[in-house]
Amino acid sequence: MTRAGRSEHLCHAGMVTAAVGAAYLITPYRLLYSDHHLMVPFLEKYADPGRFANDPTMDLYRQYSVLAFYLERPFVQLLGLEAGYLLLHFVGLAALFAAIAAISWQLYRRSSAVLVSLLIAVVPKYVMGSVYTFDQIVTSRHLAYPLFGWALWAAQGGRVILAALLCGVGFDVHPVTGIWAGLACLLVVVPQRAAIGRRRFLSAAVVGGVTVLPGLAARATAPGEGTLRAVSGAWLALVRLTNSWHFFFSSYDAGFVAANLALAVVLYMGAREVARREARVGLYLVAAALPGAVLFNVAFTEVWPVQAIMLASPMRLAYLVAILAAAVAGGALLRWWEERPALRWLAVAVAVSFALDYRIQYFPTFVGAWVFVALVVPRAAAGLRRPLEWALALVFFLLATRSLLRHGFGPEPRLVNNALIGAVSAVAIATCAWSRRPLAARLLPVTLALVLAVKAALVVGGGGGVVDADLPGFRHADPLSAAGAWARAATPQSALFLADPGLDFRAFSGRGQVISGRDGTYTNLAEGYALLWAARMAMVCRNGGPLASRGCDFDRHDEASFTAIAAATGATHLLVRREVRLGFLELFANDGFRVYRLPGS
Repeated sequence: MTRAGRSEHLCHAGMVTAAVGAAYLITPYRLLYSDHHLMVPFLEKYADPGRFANDPTMDLYRQYSVLAFYLERPFVQLLGLEAGYLLLHFVGLAALFAAIAAISWQLYRRSSAVLVSLLIAVVPKYVMGSVYTFDQIVTSRHLAYPLFGWALWAAQGGRVILAALLCGVGFDVHPVTGIWAGLACLLVVVPQRAAIGRRRFLSAAVVGGVTVLPGLAARATAPGEGTLRAVSGAWLALVRLTNSWHFFFSSYDAGFVAANLALAVVLYMGAREVARREARVGLYLVAAALPGAVLFNVAFTEVWPVQAIMLASPMRLAYLVAILAAAVAGGALLRWWEERPALRWLAVAVAVSFALDYRIQYFPTFVGAWVFVALVVPRAAAGLRRPLEWALALVFFLLATRSLLRHGFGPEPRLVNNALIGAVSAVAIATCAWSRRPLAARLLPVTLALVLAVKAALVVGGGGGVVDADLPGFRHADPLSAAGAWARAATPQSALFLADPGLDFRAFSGRGQVISGRDGTYTNLAEGYALLWAARMAMVCRNGGPLASRGCDFDRHDEASFTAIAAATGATHLLVRREVRLGFLELFANDGFRVYRLPGS
C-alpha cells in the first residue's frame, strides 16, 4: 500500500471514530430498554434453561431460534451485562460505519463523500420514519447489520464468495434480515455476472449454502408449531393487534411509508451518479426491490396471510436500503452541488431530511416533493430568485427553531408540529429547485452545527448521550429497577411475579412474570401461545384483555381475585404500586412499589 493509500485509510478511520462518537452524542445508548425486556431474559434462559419456571413467554426461548445469543453470552459472562453489552454495541456500530465508509469510497473514491455518508448514517431513527441504520440497544439485528454492510461492500466489488460468506454468517445471527440481505447482495452482483464468471458464482452459492446451515438447523430443530402455514382468523386478529406495525402494511404510519419512498428515491437518484455501469444497475435493482417488497408483503399478510411471510418481514429490506442509501448519498450530494446547479437544493433537502432533526418522523415525505419540483417545475420562477432566497433563510431558521424546541422543551402538540413542518416545507419546495446562490452553503452547516451544539449542551446537562444508559453506577435509580434488583437478590429463581402487564419487570428482576403487554410481540411465533397470551391478559386486566378498548385495569383487583390468579398461574409474588395496600405478607417497599407474597407460595 502506498503512503497516499495509508493516509486515506487513516483519514477514513478517523472519520469512522468521529461518527461513532457523534452517534453516541445524538442518540443515547440504552440497556434494559425496549426489546431488551425480552432479549435479556431470553439470554439468561439460554444460559440456564432452569430459569423462569412457569413463565410461558420464556418457554419460547428455543422457538425463538436466533444464534446471536451464543455470541452475546461469552461477553456477558466475562464482562457482565453492562460492560459486555456496551462493548458489543460499540464494536457493531464501528463495524457498520466502517462498512458504509468502505462502500462510499469504493463507489466514488472521494474522502469528502465518505465524510458526508457517515454524517448521514449517524442519525439512526425517526428521520427516516423509524427505518434506521443502527440500534440504541444491542440486539441480534444490531450485530448482524455490520456483516450485511460488509457483504454489500463485497458484492459491489465483485467479491461474491466473501459476500456469500458474510451474508450466511449474518443470516445465522439474524435470519429474518439475512433473507433480504441475501437478495440485496444478489441484485448487486447480477449485473456483474459476465465479469465474475459461472465458476465463482457457483462457488459463492456453495459457500453461502453451507454457511447458513447452522441458522436453518436451529430453526428446523426448534420445538413448537411449524411456520409454513396459513394463519387462522383468531390468530390473525391477535397478531394484527400486537404486531401490526411489524407485519401489516396497511397499519404502517405515514412516516414509515414516506421513509420507504424516500429511501428508494435517494438510492435511485444516488445510483445515477455512480460511474461504473454494473454498480449503478445493481443499485437500481435494489431500489426497485423495495416497492416490490411492499407488494409482496401486502399479498401474503393482508390478502393471503402466511405465517412464514410474516416472520420473514419483507419490509426489513428497507433497513438494508438505508445502509446503501447513506453510502450512496454522500457522493451524489457532492456531485449535485458541484456539477448540477438545478439539483443543488435537492442536495440540501436530502441532507436536511437525513440529518437536521432525527425526531421529525414525517419529513421524508418532502424528499419526494423536492425531487418532483427539481425535475418537473419549469424554470419560469428564476426572476423570483432573490426574494425566494430570503424565504429559504426563513425556512432554515424555522427548522432550527423547531429542532431546538423539540430537544430543549419537549414535543409540541402533533397538530402544531405537522403544521409547522408543512409550512416551512411548502416554502422550501417553492424555492429549492431554482436558486443557484451559495446561501445554503452557509446556512446548512451553520444550522446543523447549531442543532448539534444544543444537543451537546443538553447531553452535558443530563439530557441525553451515554448518561442515559444503564451503565454501572446508573442502574437502580428508579423505583421499578430497584424493586427488580431486590427481587433478583432476595427471591428464588423459581419465583413468578404477578404485575401490571404495562410494567416490564422480568428483565430487571431476572424472575418470571405471569404476562406482560410486550410479550404479545411473540404471538406471531405460535398460535397456541397467542391464545394463551390473550387469555392471561384478559385474566390479569379484568376488562376483556388485549381486545378491550380501555387500558388494563390491573389495580382494580382485590385480594380474592389476586389469589385466584395465583392459583390459576402459579404466581408466587405480587408487584403493585405503593398506594395499593393489601393483607398479604409484605416483603419489600420503596417509593414506587410494594412486593407481597401470594397465598399458597
